[in-house]
Amino acid sequence: MRSIAKLMGVDIAVPDFSTLSRRGKGLVLPSARRRTESCVPVHLVVDSTGLKVFGEGEWLENKHKVKVKRKRWRKLHLGLDLVSGEIICSELTTDDVGDPTALPCLLDQIDSSVTRFIADGAYDGAPTRDLLAARLGEIVEVIIPPPRTAVQSHQSAHNPTVRDCHITEIEAKGRMAWQKSTGYNQRSRV
Repeated sequence: MRSIAKLMGVDIAVPDFSTLSRRGKGLVLPSARRRTESCVPVHLVVDSTGLKVFGEGEWLENKHKVKVKRKRWRKLHLGLDLVSGEIICSELTTDDVGDPTALPCLLDQIDSSVTRFIADGAYDGAPTRDLLAARLGEIVEVIIPPPRTAVQSHQSAHNPTVRDCHITEIEAKGRMAWQKSTGYNQRSRV
């Protein structure tokens, strides 16, 4: 804090850590604001990130130059409401759990209706779409970009799925135009 005050050119007294700790003992903070309007539908954005776990293996490797067999990772799966920016579901798994596998646990934590589901290409596939239809209903708008190598289903000529329509749109307009038209862009990613 002192260095920040110095960089800002502000001449103020900044308490040290001991003073802050002593004064913080009696500090009562209000509980985090929780979503009270569970009847308001959410625009759910889901993604995951890897977290490196430092354990004794890292310490042994650095201290004694011993090669550790396998580094440990965890995967944090998050779902947030795109409108409010609030994280509404989360799941911490081992690194071998794929994104679609963790999705049922994330959906179990949501107490609101979902009008739009946005995720990256890791969630592309019939199992995810079937799960979303079963849990969230057929009305939910699913926006998952198909991979560049995606092909349309066999019934696309007579009865196209949403995914088939996305593939057709990408072929006609290009991936960037499709992303813009669906609202799938950098700001809608976790």
